[in-house]
Amino acid sequence: MSCRIPGVSVVICTYNRCCKLGVALDALLAQDAGVPYEVLVVDNNSTDETHAVVAERQRQFPRLHYVFEARQGLPYARNAGIRAARAAVIAFTDDDVVVGPEWVGTIASAFEEHPEIDMIGGRVRPVWPREVPQWVTRIQLGPFALGERGDAPIRVSADNAAPCLVGANFAFRREVFERIGLFDPEYTKSQDREIQLRLWRAGGVGLYLPSLAIRVEVPPERLTKRYFRYWYTTYGVYHARMRLLESIDREGRLTDARGPRLFGAPGFLYRQLLHHAIRGVAALIRFDRTAAFYRENRVRYLFSYLRERHRRYAASGQRRSALSEVRCFLTTHRHGGQRPAA
Repeated sequence: MSCRIPGVSVVICTYNRCCKLGVALDALLAQDAGVPYEVLVVDNNSTDETHAVVAERQRQFPRLHYVFEARQGLPYARNAGIRAARAAVIAFTDDDVVVGPEWVGTIASAFEEHPEIDMIGGRVRPVWPREVPQWVTRIQLGPFALGERGDAPIRVSADNAAPCLVGANFAFRREVFERIGLFDPEYTKSQDREIQLRLWRAGGVGLYLPSLAIRVEVPPERLTKRYFRYWYTTYGVYHARMRLLESIDREGRLTDARGPRLFGAPGFLYRQLLHHAIRGVAALIRFDRTAAFYRENRVRYLFSYLRERHRRYAASGQRRSALSEVRCFLTTHRHGGQRPAA
């Protein structure tokens, strides 16, 4: 590596996508950054020509570095990139993203202009295939990992924790990882949300920056009902592990997840599950298939969330009989969400 310390380290993790990686790297290596920067490709145990794609460009660009991580999973790969990075600012993007020529420079300027900010994230806009199913509506774009929050910057913190800054387009100060730790390997999905919750709980502050914008191609295989069902079921599990729905109140603020609980999960989640189930049946009666599919996915997500909370509650050894659980829940509910004094 060069002896000159870069201002920004860009980490791009990849697995068997050598056909897309070259285009992504060419955009990163042609930045009009205004600061010295490095690009680290973390090969997450690829079996294709990933190493050759990187080696071909290393001869011309000494700022490009290759890192191999045999442990499978994006958190392991990102952590390997963090350990190898040398800059005080560490940015992340994906191997199928072509960033604009000022992407690195925008990141560097944002941290310089906002010394109070621990991380930044930007827009992630879709490039749609020619045909998009009618049931793909704005209300359920979660499976595409997009990020569009308008034209004004938004501060994200414990007081405004609902927005999630998307991992294809975000950056951190290095000291964040020294303060709260690295990406958690347990979260092979939704690790972006999990680390941000940890940061907000530690008093950190983020910034949504609309000028930091990228576009990603939406793979056709994600435009299927089968994929949507998989996504909502899977992310219900990971969000339950971090207690996401219990950790953010209606105003978007972090909360300590108090209140009456039944089998390890708060009562309002059962009400939400019933609400979406009833609305889904009503949509089917109206022959509104788009609305019915949305409600179906909400039911899948909430059922998966509750099932994971139940599983972890049982594994904790605190579980009581079903009758005792219901009695305790009703008693707590009657006392305004707090257990009565002994």
